[in-house]
Amino acid sequence: MPMYKISWTQPATVTATVSVGLDELAQWAIETDVLHGLVDGTAGRVSDPAVLRRALDRNSHLRDALLRIWVMLESDENASPAVRARQRL
Repeated sequence: MPMYKISWTQPATVTATVSVGLDELAQWAIETDVLHGLVDGTAGRVSDPAVLRRALDRNSHLRDALLRIWVMLESDENASPAVRARQRL
Protein backbone atom coordinates (compact mmCIF):
# COMPACT_ATOMS: atom_id res chain seq x y z
CA MET A 1 0.00 0.00 0.00
CA PRO A 2 1.52 3.39 -0.94
CA MET A 3 2.34 6.00 1.71
CA TYR A 4 1.55 9.64 1.14
CA LYS A 5 3.08 12.59 2.90
CA ILE A 6 0.94 15.68 3.16
CA SER A 7 1.34 18.91 5.05
CA TRP A 8 -0.71 22.01 5.65
CA THR A 9 -0.68 25.08 7.81
CA GLN A 10 -3.38 25.78 10.32
CA PRO A 11 -3.58 27.81 13.49
CA ALA A 12 -3.21 25.80 16.65
CA THR A 13 -3.21 26.47 20.35
CA VAL A 14 -0.92 24.28 22.39
CA THR A 15 -1.07 24.07 26.17
CA ALA A 16 1.61 22.30 28.17
CA THR A 17 1.87 21.95 31.92
CA VAL A 18 5.46 21.32 32.90
CA SER A 19 7.37 20.96 36.13
CA VAL A 20 10.78 22.55 35.83
CA GLY A 21 12.64 24.85 38.17
CA LEU A 22 13.87 28.16 36.83
CA ASP A 23 17.42 27.30 37.95
CA GLU A 24 17.23 24.11 35.88
CA LEU A 25 15.70 25.98 32.93
CA ALA A 26 18.45 28.62 33.03
CA GLN A 27 21.19 25.98 33.20
CA TRP A 28 19.59 24.03 30.32
CA ALA A 29 19.36 27.18 28.17
CA ILE A 30 23.03 27.91 28.70
CA GLU A 31 24.19 24.33 28.13
CA THR A 32 22.15 23.92 24.93
CA ASP A 33 23.07 27.40 23.66
CA VAL A 34 19.47 28.22 22.69
CA LEU A 35 19.58 31.73 24.09
CA HIS A 36 21.62 34.60 22.75
CA GLY A 37 21.40 38.25 23.70
CA LEU A 38 23.24 41.50 24.09
CA VAL A 39 26.25 41.27 26.36
CA ASP A 40 27.91 44.63 27.00
CA GLY A 41 26.16 46.08 23.93
CA THR A 42 27.27 43.36 21.51
CA ALA A 43 25.60 40.12 20.47
CA GLY A 44 26.85 37.19 22.51
CA ARG A 45 26.06 34.11 24.56
CA VAL A 46 24.42 34.29 27.91
CA SER A 47 26.81 32.39 30.17
CA ASP A 48 25.86 33.13 33.77
CA PRO A 49 22.99 30.96 35.09
CA ALA A 50 22.36 33.31 38.03
CA VAL A 51 21.92 36.31 35.71
CA LEU A 52 19.58 34.35 33.45
CA ARG A 53 17.63 33.05 36.48
CA ARG A 54 17.03 36.62 37.68
CA ALA A 55 15.95 37.63 34.17
CA LEU A 56 13.47 34.73 34.07
CA ASP A 57 12.02 35.89 37.40
CA ARG A 58 11.57 39.47 36.20
CA ASN A 59 10.57 38.94 32.56
CA SER A 60 7.52 36.73 31.99
CA HIS A 61 7.84 37.06 28.19
CA LEU A 62 11.39 35.70 28.29
CA ARG A 63 10.33 32.93 30.69
CA ASP A 64 7.36 31.93 28.49
CA ALA A 65 9.46 31.95 25.31
CA LEU A 66 12.19 29.84 26.90
CA LEU A 67 9.60 27.41 28.32
CA ARG A 68 8.08 27.02 24.84
CA ILE A 69 11.49 26.14 23.40
CA TRP A 70 12.19 23.76 26.31
CA VAL A 71 8.86 21.97 25.85
CA MET A 72 9.35 21.59 22.10
CA LEU A 73 12.92 20.32 22.32
CA GLU A 74 12.45 18.12 25.39
CA SER A 75 9.23 16.55 24.11
CA ASP A 76 11.00 15.56 20.86
CA GLU A 77 13.94 14.11 22.81
CA ASN A 78 11.72 12.11 25.19
CA ALA A 79 9.23 10.89 22.59
CA SER A 80 9.00 7.18 21.95
CA PRO A 81 10.54 5.85 18.71
CA ALA A 82 7.03 5.37 17.28
CA VAL A 83 6.10 9.00 17.96
CA ARG A 84 9.40 10.25 16.50
CA ALA A 85 8.77 8.13 13.38
CA ARG A 86 5.33 9.70 12.96
CA GLN A 87 6.85 13.18 13.42
CA ARG A 88 9.28 12.50 10.54
CA LEU A 89 6.53 11.45 8.11
